[in-house]
Amino acid sequence: KQTMADENHKNECIDMRELLVSQKEELKAELIKEREKHAAEVLQLQSSMRLAKEESEKGISDLQRALEEAEELHEEDFNKMLLVIEEGKVKEEELELTNESLTTEKKDLQSELQSSKKAESDEVVALSGELEKLRGDVKAKEGTIDLLQLQIQSLQEDKTSGVDRELAIEKQDEKICCGSWNIPYFFRRCSGLSASPKFTWVGSST
Repeated sequence: KQTMADENHKNECIDMRELLVSQKEELKAELIKEREKHAAEVLQLQSSMRLAKEESEKGISDLQRALEEAEELHEEDFNKMLLVIEEGKVKEEELELTNESLTTEKKDLQSELQSSKKAESDEVVALSGELEKLRGDVKAKEGTIDLLQLQIQSLQEDKTSGVDRELAIEKQDEKICCGSWNIPYFFRRCSGLSASPKFTWVGSST
């Protein structure tokens, strides 16, 4: 039994060794693949870096050339810019003065507007009082007018009655005058006689 156990153990050791050798070979192969892949990636990265470097150098060269061209015009542009800055400062000062003036004018207008609103409000109150007073006066005058109209109507009625009486008296006087006087020797107005007829003599009576 001991011998069989030893033999089994020996076989197990051999199997384990073979398994380890196999795994070692697999790991070695995978490692080689990873190294090759890494090397390819490194080469690709180096190529990309080289292209990027070339593009960067080209960009730097273009920028340097543009900078040189810009420096050639820099002095003229700088002088123009200084002139613009000076003009801008002058305009800024003018704008500040204008702004201050407008601010002051705005405050004055606001104050004037408030005063005007207050004056208008006071005037409205005063006019409302005057309007109420005028309405009262109008009502009183309307009452007076109604009273006067009644008085006028009464006077007209009295006058009409008086005129009728005067006409009756004039007709009576006319009859008396025409029967008592020689008409060719005097002038008498037979139309429009008053209540007390007046005669104008132009000759003597017979």
